Amino acid sequence: MSNRLRKTWVVLLLLGVVPAALFFVLKWTGRTDALHYIATTRWMPGDPSAFDLVCLFLSVFTWAWVKGFMNFFFFAAVPFALADAVRARRGRKEVSP
Repeated sequence: MSNRLRKTWVVLLLLGVVPAALFFVLKWTGRTDALHYIATTRWMPGDPSAFDLVCLFLSVFTWAWVKGFMNFFFFAAVPFALADAVRARRGRKEVSP
């Protein structure tokens, strides 16, 4: 059972961290500027490109993840992590004399 608890809280933390880390990668590479570029550019056929639109979507999605959803997954992982820690501690006490 402890293994399932551990898998659950690790998966929840990864679901919170991976998209948030993608935002900072996009920011580091300058791809979060897609929103400014699209908002200030005169739209013509093929401009903005499909790549700019994808960067816009990823920027907005990952920014929303950093501002809200990341915290949700972190708080959801807390009870599972605590239960795993308690179970692991009890398991160690039973084994040692």
